[in-house]
Amino acid sequence: AREISRFLNQMRKDADFAVEQKVKLTYTTASEYLKAILKEFDEMFKGEALLLTIEEKEADWVISSEFVSWNESIHFSLAE
Repeated sequence: AREISRFLNQMRKDADFAVEQKVKLTYTTASEYLKAILKEFDEMFKGEALLLTIEEKEADWVISSEFVSWNESIHFSLAE
């Protein structure tokens, strides 16, 4: 969960979102393990990465990137 949180905050920085600006997160993954992490730590991610929502769906937003851990991957997108 910590690695994902750091990853999401780096995405925010790369997209030049304002420090206080809340954004929307969408994701796609075949990994049940990563889905479970997102659900379990939902509130932590919302607080640490200033997320309004976390939804599983494909999106073409401001910035997108793929997170890979232990041969499992998840594609994240952030938008205003």
